[in-house]
Amino acid sequence: MKFNNRELEFHQFVKNWAKLTGLKDADPSKQFLSLCEEFGENVDYSTPEEECDAIGDAMVTILVLAEQLGIDIGYGKQDPYEITYSSSFSHISLSFIGQLGGQIRRGRDAKESLVDLYSVVRCYAFIKHLPLNRCLDMVQCTLSEREGMMIDGSYIKREDFTPAQESHYILRLIDIKNNDGVNHVEV
Repeated sequence: MKFNNRELEFHQFVKNWAKLTGLKDADPSKQFLSLCEEFGENVDYSTPEEECDAIGDAMVTILVLAEQLGIDIGYGKQDPYEITYSSSFSHISLSFIGQLGGQIRRGRDAKESLVDLYSVVRCYAFIKHLPLNRCLDMVQCTLSEREGMMIDGSYIKREDFTPAQESHYILRLIDIKNNDGVNHVEV
């Protein structure tokens, strides 16, 4: 698969973000659940901005899972799948998500399914006339500003914290900022 320079920069950003947040070393089965959740949330889009954000979010979940599994998404097939205007993003990706889940559950190599799923997301952006770089910029901006922490092996956004998690986060954040200035903590 060939990537433009912006896409390569984005891949590196996601790798760094996964390491910073603790996702890189988290359980891939939990990241797979996040991937399923992301694709499931993004069935209907009201605006091109929401659709672009969904594409960027999908790419992040795929890239983090690839990082956890030690898969380099850049060395796979060329974009092999044609997606027609009548095709549903969720419908097409569902078969790849199913294959991917089975491979992860059985401990098999998931590279081909991850590459295929990533290809579907790229193709979908293209047929919807959504500039891929814009989708990547939107999600990178969001992630750059996001605060959160790992809870039971999953990264939880600060906006989704319970009151107890928020209190714990603030106390840990004070302690961490005194030591290294990082805004992400492990519970």
